[in-house]
Amino acid sequence: MVHLPKIALGVLIFNKFSGMYGILALFTGHPLDFVQWTFYIWSVFCLLVFIAGLRQVYKPNVLTMSAVTFVFSMDTVVSCIYCLWFTAVWFSQEGASDNPALKSAGSALGPAHEGIAPRALTTTTDTSKSASTGYEFFFIMLYTLIPLAARFYFNFIIIAFQQQLIHSGKYSFDQNDVEVNLHNRNFFFRCKYRFEKWCFYLCKRYL
Repeated sequence: MVHLPKIALGVLIFNKFSGMYGILALFTGHPLDFVQWTFYIWSVFCLLVFIAGLRQVYKPNVLTMSAVTFVFSMDTVVSCIYCLWFTAVWFSQEGASDNPALKSAGSALGPAHEGIAPRALTTTTDTSKSASTGYEFFFIMLYTLIPLAARFYFNFIIIAFQQQLIHSGKYSFDQNDVEVNLHNRNFFFRCKYRFEKWCFYLCKRYL
């Protein structure tokens, strides 16, 4: 049972490294919109949480794994939303690029026809292009849905692992000892503990 959460976290850590490369756009000057920025920042946050969880798979801390379970589940939902968003944007841009009227603002016939008198245009149907577009759409949806299905499978593995931790009773924590030690900790550690404790009570209630 321990190997499955390790594999799930390992795959997600490898996937979330894309957020690190996306943040490099800040230094390279590559333009990013608001949705891309939030996607990359969220990926970096998930990467830190998943690495902390991977380090404690064999000797789990119930608070840390509660945070991992919550973030993993939220990341599954967020990934679906981002996937739908980027797919819609991609198809809208593809549709605009296929429309000759949108290729140039200076001429209704595009840059290559500026200064040329309009003439009758013959309409032809390219069946090979429509067929290739259908194949392209099929493979895009296939490569989109398969990773999402795997994501939900990994999510169920993490949830089952957290259920085992909560109901076994071996990995409970002494809240009073932790609260006393918080006075000697920095601000970020206290925020981290409060977030993990909130995730623990959430998991304990619903799992």
